[in-house]
Amino acid sequence: MSLTWGIKRPVAVILVSGPNVPVPFDMGADPQNNEQTPTFLNGAIPEVGDTYLFQAVFSDGSTQNISASVGAVLNSFAQNLVASSNAPGTSIVPLLTWGAPASPPTSYTYSVSVSSETGGAALNWFYDGSKHSPGIPSSQTSVLFDVDGSASSASLTSKTLYNWCVTATDANGNSAQFVTNYTPQ
Repeated sequence: MSLTWGIKRPVAVILVSGPNVPVPFDMGADPQNNEQTPTFLNGAIPEVGDTYLFQAVFSDGSTQNISASVGAVLNSFAQNLVASSNAPGTSIVPLLTWGAPASPPTSYTYSVSVSSETGGAALNWFYDGSKHSPGIPSSQTSVLFDVDGSASSASLTSKTLYNWCVTATDANGNSAQFVTNYTPQ
């Protein structure tokens, strides 16, 4: 669920009801569509036809309830995620590699992110291809950490735990994300 600016500016989106999710859940209203996603209870996944109710809050203080139903479920996850220190990578600037989903959608792209909040210093990096692309092409299954220079740090810190993930997104905006850990030596 994402909202775009229209006559009113959305400042918050709250999930207020739906199957298998803890509610209320604050999803945010980021203009770059970096919404938060709730953790589904007991490993449940949404099913086609499930209906969720959201409350949008606007900058003028007004609210609007919006209902949305699941039209498709993407369960095509990237697999075999490896952070490699082999050339061209190093332990602190790894080459991030993955395998294509076992049953991929007809058309899809990838995005990659790396994050850590351990040791007092947060690191965040998100990459979905060049600034003018709709995502990393499905034919590409590796990327060098911070290839675009946008990470909050140009290298990782040794002996620090990082989470990194690959998200596959189909042509309809459905996504499946696989997360793993990496600790540079």
